[in-house]
Amino acid sequence: MSTLAPRSDSWGLRAIPTRARERSRPLSTIRSWSAGRCSGRCCDGKRVIKPGTIIDSPQTGERLIIRSTAESSHGELFQAELIAQPGSYVVRSHLHPSQEERFVLLEGTYGYRIGDRTGTGRPGETLVCPAGVPHSQWNAGSGVMRLYYEHRPALESAELFFETYFGLSREGKLLPSGDMRLLQATVLLTAVADFMRITSPPLIVQRLGFPLLAAIGRGRGYRARYAKYASSAVTLDGKR
Repeated sequence: MSTLAPRSDSWGLRAIPTRARERSRPLSTIRSWSAGRCSGRCCDGKRVIKPGTIIDSPQTGERLIIRSTAESSHGELFQAELIAQPGSYVVRSHLHPSQEERFVLLEGTYGYRIGDRTGTGRPGETLVCPAGVPHSQWNAGSGVMRLYYEHRPALESAELFFETYFGLSREGKLLPSGDMRLLQATVLLTAVADFMRITSPPLIVQRLGFPLLAAIGRGRGYRARYAKYASSAVTLDGKR
């Protein structure tokens, strides 16, 4: 696996040094086209993601350990530790309309693309992606990569996204690239549009087309949240 060249646009993050925050502005032109956003609770009203929750994505080789949630931080901070195995998976390029994202590399080599900047990070480095800036990330080394990342402010829709996306992976329902299938993707992405937008297809195409595709997807049984993924979450003490 190359330590420098980014993979093709498959679910991604780009990184920017801390000082770039002063030069960047959130995208003020983005409007919400989400429908039926989830409250962050599963079908029976029970909150699933909480500090200490561990969720795995076997198809992408990732483990996420939740450290801080919207509820535990009173909406201020979502924080998690990501453990990524070496491989070809690349997070699809995306942006967060209203959240700054910060990455602190703990172990391994962090490949990133933030805005028009591409590079690699080493343990101890901190990178910041301002709100509205497209970014992508991958494990750029031959060993395990570990990093902390956080979003400010915290949104329950972020917790919904990770719960469902990682759950789909555990059931082998992602494509080989790590992408969701089209109808499932549009159902979930319209529900979490305040948290993230993919950068391709163009946002105008997403605004016009995703609500229709999501309606078709829901009619075929796809959901933004599945109770079975909620019940499979495990905490650090081994409890479900």
